[in-house]
Amino acid sequence: MNALANRRRQAFTLIELLVVIAIIAILIALLVPAVQKVRQAAQVTECRNNLKQIGIGFHTHHDQYKHFPSGGIYWGSDRSTRNASGAPADFKTQAWGWGYQILPFIDQAMLYNQPAANDNLVAQAIIPVYFCPSVRQVKTITGYGGYCNTRAYNDYAGNGGSWGTSGSYGGPSTGQNSLDGALTPSLSASGYTRRMSDITDGPANTIFVGEKYVSKNAQLGSFDCNNDQGYTDGWDNDMIVFAQGDRNWGLTAPSVPPKKFDNTSNSCGGWFGSMHPSGCQFLYGDGAVRGVAFDVAPINFLAMCTANANDVAQVDP
Repeated sequence: MNALANRRRQAFTLIELLVVIAIIAILIALLVPAVQKVRQAAQVTECRNNLKQIGIGFHTHHDQYKHFPSGGIYWGSDRSTRNASGAPADFKTQAWGWGYQILPFIDQAMLYNQPAANDNLVAQAIIPVYFCPSVRQVKTITGYGGYCNTRAYNDYAGNGGSWGTSGSYGGPSTGQNSLDGALTPSLSASGYTRRMSDITDGPANTIFVGEKYVSKNAQLGSFDCNNDQGYTDGWDNDMIVFAQGDRNWGLTAPSVPPKKFDNTSNSCGGWFGSMHPSGCQFLYGDGAVRGVAFDVAPINFLAMCTANANDVAQVDP
């Protein structure tokens, strides 16, 4: 009889099983936030590394050409070539923007040197360092107007300065762009270029490239005004944004600080922004990558976005 009772006690009772399940559930509840924090930290690190690579591209371009890349000319323009064979034009006359111009310096020289007949191939090529891991899975867009039917997205935009309009570029006489940022339209369109010596506010104080605000539609893979083109585009709010936002969407003085993705807004506006909870990541002119909080003072953020206004942000980024 005692032997039979001992054999029966080898199984768990229902209450014991429920207690074990409850303990496991509590442990999972405690671990999930920690795992999420680790995942978020890894995504921020990858995003910062992407911007570091972009910074290397900018500085290597400056080493070779003695100028930084330009912002291109117009989103609907074909790639500019410099001879009959279709060799790409440089930053001085190139209609395509900085995302295309730095390709040779981020291990994409073969893509950069494709002949003009392969423009669509170049425009739709996914460039891994142009994607923040926190933003989205959809990497290309199909069916919009312009020079190429299919284009690869990007999650980073260049700093066009305090204000401007990225829908087209009409030249400085039109008063549509402040032309005080780290990037200017191509020399042939604007009459401006950017060398290191032109960043008189100090490269360490001036934003070159940062995370781009992406609206709810864009996060879901749909069209919106700064998510309807791609990384090759010229002076367009897919690749160029401003401290005060795009002039076509109204200006806010003194600036619009980086915006946290809210998953509800469908307004693009031409702003910097991020999904990271800690703030927005930026590449500065000295090659450093630093985060800027969403609640940074607007006047200080404006100072970060101007390259030659004799102002320096009084904040610790």
